[in-house]
Amino acid sequence: HRWCSFLASWRGVIDTSHDADNDGIIDPYKYSVLGTPEADLEYYGQDDECIITTIPLGALSDIPRAVAVDRNGKIWAATWNGHRVYRFNPNDPVSLEASRLFTPAGSPSFPIMGYFYSAATADDYIYFTSNPGWSNMSGTGYIIRVNIEDMTQADYVQCGGGTGTCGSVYGIVAIPGTHQAWAGGYSGTGVYKVDFDAFPATCTCVAVPSQVTAVTYDLNGKIWAAGYSTGNVYRINPTTNVIEATCPTKYAPHRLVLTGGCVVAACWEKKDFSNWKDGFEGDAIRAVWWPAGEGSVEAFDAETGKPKWTLPLTALTVVASEDTVYLLTHKGNPPTE
Repeated sequence: HRWCSFLASWRGVIDTSHDADNDGIIDPYKYSVLGTPEADLEYYGQDDECIITTIPLGALSDIPRAVAVDRNGKIWAATWNGHRVYRFNPNDPVSLEASRLFTPAGSPSFPIMGYFYSAATADDYIYFTSNPGWSNMSGTGYIIRVNIEDMTQADYVQCGGGTGTCGSVYGIVAIPGTHQAWAGGYSGTGVYKVDFDAFPATCTCVAVPSQVTAVTYDLNGKIWAAGYSTGNVYRINPTTNVIEATCPTKYAPHRLVLTGGCVVAACWEKKDFSNWKDGFEGDAIRAVWWPAGEGSVEAFDAETGKPKWTLPLTALTVVASEDTVYLLTHKGNPPTE
């Protein structure tokens, strides 16, 4: 049997799946609409075989939002409204190793409230975007940096906070071998270049003619930004801060990942807001934003910026490993495939 563990938002239960041939693998193509006999169906459910551990993070209103994996394989998760960061050991049995409340009243105290939104790791640190709101062009956000070995070692830098800035912060990528990160400016236009090597740390708005959601970097160190409000993916030279390539997408790009020399964008025709909803197996699931309408997944050559391939899929999120892209596709509210 294959043991799996993941972080779930709202309740701690043991869910199981149905493995008809008892090979330890759930085959999603053994599905009724594809003509599989009832006795041979395999699915994620609550019957038997694959045990999945779910871990609640705080109260229902805490809203787990930022998740990343550090170089030691530890799982980090943080809550937007709960202002808390968690570090888990993912090995069986899954266990909470440490947590910290990031507020002035926390112990130890932290100068600002941590409204954790996205996370990225590099070397000895995990970097979080802290986003108390993004309702106007002068929105203020923060980048909070935490030492992966010792949560008491943490610092921050303010981003935005004035008319004409990149606005509040959104997605983030950390650059290995440095103490730098890049973050999307969502309520304004542009991306933020963050440098913790500077003293004091700096957060500089770099002009991009779009709201930016996701950011990533390629093997040449170039920064890629998803221009959500313009329907373009941009490649930026991190030394000159100049846009070197503009790659149009069919729909608005919302997620980015790099693999096999390609930058892959998950694009949405439009987005909608989801509140509480009973999900698969009756679990209460809350997806804050989810794609509505049509979508596309589009790949661009990281060297040239030219299109390579496209798929007519609406992907809520996308990850990659060893030249393979994995998509969580939208099949209703919330997504289920």
